[in-house]
Amino acid sequence: MSGNVKYLGVLSREDYAKLLAKASICVLPTYGETFSITLLECLASGNLVLARDLPVLREVAGNIPSVNFAQSDSEFLAKLENFLDIAIKSDEFYELSMRSIERSKVFSKDVILERLKTQLLFIAHEKR
Repeated sequence: MSGNVKYLGVLSREDYAKLLAKASICVLPTYGETFSITLLECLASGNLVLARDLPVLREVAGNIPSVNFAQSDSEFLAKLENFLDIAIKSDEFYELSMRSIERSKVFSKDVILERLKTQLLFIAHEKR
């Protein structure tokens, strides 16, 4: 096993949250994804995110600069190197980190429930 990679096994929610809080970059190399809770958790933790170029991930990310997408392995590695450089530059990293956090708030329970309520009221009104 590499000195940079450590298999942690199954983590409790608390340990998982602590791990994300200590991270600067989340890497999501998956080729298939439905709605990504992992992406939202990474954003809410203020991380930069590098992911495969999947439509659902683009939709959740909302075109913010703290999330990059790659279609090939070489593009993935090049963008990861760029994010590593940014993580060292505290001012730029802080700004992007705040963009991640703000984007995650779009999916907060209160926002989603309010949208659902509005849609249900609209549907109920249309059926009259």
